[in-house]
Amino acid sequence: MPLSATKATMDTDDAQAKLAGNRPKRCTESRTLESPAFVDFIARLRNNTLECDAGGKVLRLKRFISANSGPKVLHEVLEALTENTTVEALYIQNFESGFFDEHLVKLAEVLSLKRIWCLNVGENFRTTLGAWKQFTEDLKDTAVSHMYASEHHFIGTDVKHRMKAVIRETRNADPPVRDHSLEVIAQCGNMWYNPKLPMWAREMKGGTGSLVERQQMASADSSMCQLTGGARGEAKNGKAKKVGTAAARDVESFLLSKRRTFRDGKRTVRQTEAGAAYVLLESGKRKRQEKLKRERVATKRRDDEGLALSKTNQPIVSEALQLKGGAGVVGWRVRVWWPDEHVWFYGTVRSFHSDEGKHLVEYEDGDTQQISLSGGVEKVGFLKAPRAVNKNKAVGPKKPKRESTPTRKSGRTPKIRTESPPPPPGG
Repeated sequence: MPLSATKATMDTDDAQAKLAGNRPKRCTESRTLESPAFVDFIARLRNNTLECDAGGKVLRLKRFISANSGPKVLHEVLEALTENTTVEALYIQNFESGFFDEHLVKLAEVLSLKRIWCLNVGENFRTTLGAWKQFTEDLKDTAVSHMYASEHHFIGTDVKHRMKAVIRETRNADPPVRDHSLEVIAQCGNMWYNPKLPMWAREMKGGTGSLVERQQMASADSSMCQLTGGARGEAKNGKAKKVGTAAARDVESFLLSKRRTFRDGKRTVRQTEAGAAYVLLESGKRKRQEKLKRERVATKRRDDEGLALSKTNQPIVSEALQLKGGAGVVGWRVRVWWPDEHVWFYGTVRSFHSDEGKHLVEYEDGDTQQISLSGGVEKVGFLKAPRAVNKNKAVGPKKPKRESTPTRKSGRTPKIRTESPPPPPGG
């Protein structure tokens, strides 16, 4: 074989080896590129049917391709992302064997479409400082407001600070460059500055499902073309009249102007009227649930204290019933168990009917009932006895106390103080 042919063959092999990331030949990328799983993954990524986090809006590449994937595989992924319109957050980190400077350029091209606003591109060690400086300049024409990149690329430079300044300016833009979906915010992390949910979304219960429903209701402006106009009786042929394109545009602009804008940290959140109504509904529901929880805790505490008092007063009640019969417990504060409602009701014993052997109990809500106060502490609990009245003691007006002058109780004779000596002459 001629030397020139051998050298050309060696150059071709070196180029292919460099393109493959200097990996062994038995791990060729053609197997990955031609595999049915990878082909299906790329097809779903192109037509927005890929099932990933947040309904296809958060793409973590390491869940779909190997970390040892080569440059051709990553190039196919980035090429498919140029056609994808669903992904808002991209995690393309830890590809040590296949992510080069040309992929950083391709990534900037994908970000320039302003569909992705959350990016993690850390631990890709085969990139150079010059490529990152160019990426920082290209970052200005994107919608990226939250990002992370490995800092070992920028040691001794100001690239990191320049990147942070760019994404901070994008994050504080008014109006925002890109709307942020709540379900994406809930699942994005590991950034220099993690996105935060607004306060009204943090207080919501139900997790990501509630956030997805909230986002769908808040983005109702996308269905303006389906709005109908006129009164209910003005419809012709039983069908409501659709609003025209111009009218729908006017309604949409009106709703956009009526949006309530508020600040949460360093991010501007826009909320529609439908979203505000939904938040008000959820807030009222949460307050009612918290009130019911406090009432249940207070009721349980009161029942526990009532049980302890009933057991303590049981001997006293038994003695009173033996001495005076049913009239001995008149005036006692009691609690009565209602089995149908499974709850204790509190009241006071007002009288005793000897012919029926029942007591009249007046409850706290004003209702009265004649019941038999028997059955033990499981059905009736005696909580507090009435104030006892001593009948042997004469009842009359209280005698006023006589005012008396204070007297010395001690028999000790006080010492007589001697007169002070006269002053010296000439003093």
